[in-house]
Amino acid sequence: MNTYFVLPHDFWRAEIFAKLTLPGLAMLLVIAKETNQKSEMYMPYGQAPAWYRISPKTAQNGIKDLTRHGLVYVREERIKAPLSSTGYTTRVWYSLTGAYGTETRKALRAKASKARKRRATTPAPARKRLKRATGGGTGGQKTQETGAETTSDRR
Repeated sequence: MNTYFVLPHDFWRAEIFAKLTLPGLAMLLVIAKETNQKSEMYMPYGQAPAWYRISPKTAQNGIKDLTRHGLVYVREERIKAPLSSTGYTTRVWYSLTGAYGTETRKALRAKASKARKRRATTPAPARKRLKRATGGGTGGQKTQETGAETTSDRR
């Protein structure tokens, strides 16, 4: 099953995509995918190759980059491990913060879904009038349905 997720407008407007390193971007996408339906994810660096086809070092560097930009929250959970010399081990959980958090992205998905349903039930001529009234598709105009910026492919 394919999983789709939403990134907030800030990802583009604040040029987060350009500020992150490639490992940071990779881990942002991994965590966004894994926290689409739950608030946090568990991933030992050693499992990164098997689970996501990225090296443990790439995952580690990506988390450091996301932390540096304030995009990820890292929670350590101490759990019993009788075979460990200390009697416990630490499990590390990751979640995105702020506009990238699970609940915020869930609200964006709901807003987009509502707009998509509204478009599907609006007759085609009315959609054309709506596009003209909102500047539909002309560089940087906001759509009436989602408030998202649109751009034109015309130059």
